[in-house]
Amino acid sequence: MGDMHTKRRKVSKKKKLEKRLIALVVIMMLFLSVLLLSGATILNWIVNKNFYNDKTLQIAGTASEMTDEVYLMQLYEAVSTDEFADISRKARESENFELIKNWLDEKGMLDGFNHEIDKLNMLWDNMSAEYIYIQVIKDGNCITLLDPDNPYNSLGVVEGLEGGAFEKISGNVEVEPIRSKTKYGWLSTGGEPVYSESGEAFAIAFCDLDVTNMVKTTIRFVIIDAVISITMLAIVVAVMSVNIKKSVTSPIEQLTDAVDSFGTNEEEYTKDKIVTLDIHTGDEIEELYNATRFMQGSLIDYMDNLTAVTAEKERIGAELDVATRIQASMLPRIYPAFPDRDEFDIYASMDPAKEVGGDFYDYFLIDEDHLGLVVADVSGKGIPASLFMMMSKIIISNYAQMGLSPAEVLEKTNDSICDGNDEDMFVTVWFGILEISTGHVVAGNAGHEYPMIRGKNGDFTVFEDSHDFVIGGMACMPYSQYEFDIEKGGTLFLYTDGCPEATDAHDELFGMERMLEALNKEPDAEPKKLLENMRSAVDEFVGEAPQFDDLTMMAVKLY
Repeated sequence: MGDMHTKRRKVSKKKKLEKRLIALVVIMMLFLSVLLLSGATILNWIVNKNFYNDKTLQIAGTASEMTDEVYLMQLYEAVSTDEFADISRKARESENFELIKNWLDEKGMLDGFNHEIDKLNMLWDNMSAEYIYIQVIKDGNCITLLDPDNPYNSLGVVEGLEGGAFEKISGNVEVEPIRSKTKYGWLSTGGEPVYSESGEAFAIAFCDLDVTNMVKTTIRFVIIDAVISITMLAIVVAVMSVNIKKSVTSPIEQLTDAVDSFGTNEEEYTKDKIVTLDIHTGDEIEELYNATRFMQGSLIDYMDNLTAVTAEKERIGAELDVATRIQASMLPRIYPAFPDRDEFDIYASMDPAKEVGGDFYDYFLIDEDHLGLVVADVSGKGIPASLFMMMSKIIISNYAQMGLSPAEVLEKTNDSICDGNDEDMFVTVWFGILEISTGHVVAGNAGHEYPMIRGKNGDFTVFEDSHDFVIGGMACMPYSQYEFDIEKGGTLFLYTDGCPEATDAHDELFGMERMLEALNKEPDAEPKKLLENMRSAVDEFVGEAPQFDDLTMMAVKLY
């Protein structure tokens, strides 16, 4: 007892409820902090993103409205010619972009070009944009028309979009703002279409807006929020730790020590040993304390009554043993059953699943040439089934001895059992009358298993007879009977469902095929040997699995 006490105390020291509760609080607070931080960060990012998106498109839209679409269309048509392509190539090769300026002057477009550039510069200065420019998107390429930063050397330059931020732009449509990190910082780039007089969108006014401050603000917000969360977490954990120790772990430790002391007391359990502590937490721990006191009081009462209970169990065990012997004595069990008769041999057995069972068999001479045969299975198990079994056996035997047919015996037995059957128990019955001299059998089946018959020099087969309703199920039920013959040298085998429904550890049933295989192992064997072979096959199949149902068998062989 002392060793068990020490071991239990060591285990309790390892578990440390206080640490586990604090760890749980920390995990929950961390989860809540991460959840709140993530939500606040996402909300902050969405608000700022929407603000800068709107501003980017607003500036791009203003640039689109400020441009002279007529002039811009003329400029686009001019820079799309082979003549401009040749001038642009020469300017780039010589790095003399005055050639483009002079070409614009010759075409009478220089003043208009400078005017448009000035308008974009003014917008650029006033709107705090990082960059403003106008391009035409066509066939996966872009042609720059207006670029305030490089007005002449960027005019008409064709740049491939492949792999860029605007790779998927198709045509001159509105471009939703896209954020990207560049050498100038974080930019939000968006665009609004520029329409011709005919209403055709032929270019896009782009705006690059610096959003580096937005990104920094978000990062700063996350850091500040994280610091606040960690600080709050530390405060909550400290407060919770003190409260848990005071309200939870300390009372439980006191209660554990007191229970250990009570459980290892080698003296008799008495009322004065019940734990008494100053626990008034007003919660489940106080309920646990009160439940422990109640449990200890119940344990003391139990220990006081243990001797009486043990004696009562021994008495019940003795009575069950007597009931088992009484039930066994009710069944024919002396063999050979009819030592003075050499025309037939009979053998039967009943192995109950509990101390007493609900199966039964019976055989008796009705007269010198007629043998009554009964195999039955009562619903349920244990003492109620055994009492019902003995009553059923006596009633069937009495009616059979009166010379009634099997159908009449079953009908009268059913009516007698249904009268006062308040427990609604029932019994399946196979009852037959064998004419010994001829082997002719007249039988009735009240919901019982099929018999198995072997002819002379043959194998056992299942005889699928007709079934009527079980005995005790419903009063005034009609019952039928049928006839068959057993050859000289043939055998009749009867059984209850405990045989085909014997179950192994994998819940597989023994089944009819295995039954026939066991019988036909030695089909010409004497009745006792047949039953031994069947029982051996069932036991080998079931293995270590417990016996589920009563197992009853009977075999009759004619000579």
